[in-house]
Amino acid sequence: NPTQAMKIGPGELLRSGLDSTVIGRYLPLEAVTTYSIGSRLTTFLIQFMVSISGVLDPRFARLAGSEEKETLQRMFLDAMAILTSMSSIIGLALIWEGQALIRLWVGEGFDDAYSVLVILTAGHILAAAQMPSISLLFAMNKHRFPALFAVLEGSMNLGLSVLFVGRWGIKGVAIGTLIPMVLFKALVLPIYTSRVTGIDLGRIMSRFLRPAAAVGAPGLLLIFLARPTSVGWPAFFVLGLVFIGGMAIWTNYAGLGAGHRLDLRP
Repeated sequence: NPTQAMKIGPGELLRSGLDSTVIGRYLPLEAVTTYSIGSRLTTFLIQFMVSISGVLDPRFARLAGSEEKETLQRMFLDAMAILTSMSSIIGLALIWEGQALIRLWVGEGFDDAYSVLVILTAGHILAAAQMPSISLLFAMNKHRFPALFAVLEGSMNLGLSVLFVGRWGIKGVAIGTLIPMVLFKALVLPIYTSRVTGIDLGRIMSRFLRPAAAVGAPGLLLIFLARPTSVGWPAFFVLGLVFIGGMAIWTNYAGLGAGHRLDLRP
């Protein structure tokens, strides 16, 4: 599916293939293993969100073909708010329980993998939130420039990773991935989507920032004040369900405006 491939992105494919090479070239071999632990966990987030956002593709395509502009724009804005909420909730849950998950999965001694997880998850939250933009641009046959943006993102990612690895190790490689994600996913892509579709940029950013803030404020507070670091599997699953369920209920009312809650009907 070309739309799903674009959502995962050449930048992501380049990162997954070359980050280990960069680390192996400049750092001890065990650093590759540590980085891959944190990176692999964040990959599950983006793959899950790609699957969820796949429901948008045929609906956007049908509406774009029938020139139902207002309905298409409404659905796009609703979808952006919903996917921002979902990616923020799942991403922050991963950060909240990430250290405990790593210890349950591979044991002690991989604390740097958690730092990688935190940095990359922040970028993947932004990437997942912008998946409706990619679906919309594909439906309108305006995906040429997003494809170029993705290649530029991947190239910038590689360059920054090489630049930062010597100073900050595997954290530097993760930061080298995060910076172009923020630049292209949170700034360039929304601006381009606004220009192509005619949707006011302020409306796009509002539907992105409001649910992100609604999840981020209590989520980050929990991460800083009450983060589980060592629990068993039963407690891990219970805490995760409580976190995700509580955030979903809260965000549906605090982050999404009335009349736009989980309504993707064409």
